[in-house]
Amino acid sequence: MGATVLTAMSPVATTSGTFVDSGTIPTWAKRISILFNGVSSNGTVDWQLQLGLGATIYNTGYNSVVQNQNGSSTSGSTIGFIVTLSNAITDLYYGQVVLTNYSGFNWSVAGGTTGGTTNQQFRWVAGIATVTGLVDKVRLTTTAGVNTFDAGSISIVYE
Repeated sequence: MGATVLTAMSPVATTSGTFVDSGTIPTWAKRISILFNGVSSNGTVDWQLQLGLGATIYNTGYNSVVQNQNGSSTSGSTIGFIVTLSNAITDLYYGQVVLTNYSGFNWSVAGGTTGGTTNQQFRWVAGIATVTGLVDKVRLTTTAGVNTFDAGSISIVYE
């Protein structure tokens, strides 16, 4: 069995806009890791990851959930992989979420994020998605699509 080669893309600033897109990821990638480094937004709604190809963002076919470490709160999404829960505007988020292509256009997500300032709880992330085509990018956005990212960066590693 051959060695897997990990490729790290340049970090993408999450300091403006209602969404942040990764650079172009090869469509043959089977695993995409998204690393959050001090990411923040100016609102309190949950954030999500959506898969895409070119100008197309897939916003159906997801079944995902995020849960606080103590199980006191959960939230789900069918339009993306939900990755945060009950954000405080002053929170900076860190963590890693891994997307895995396990068959055709079928993807799974696992990992977690943690609020590093006000709301220091770990959030478990899990879910699956069946999208309608190949994937060459990941979009980070809010579930409402209106709040603006205002701090930090994301890094993408694929294999």
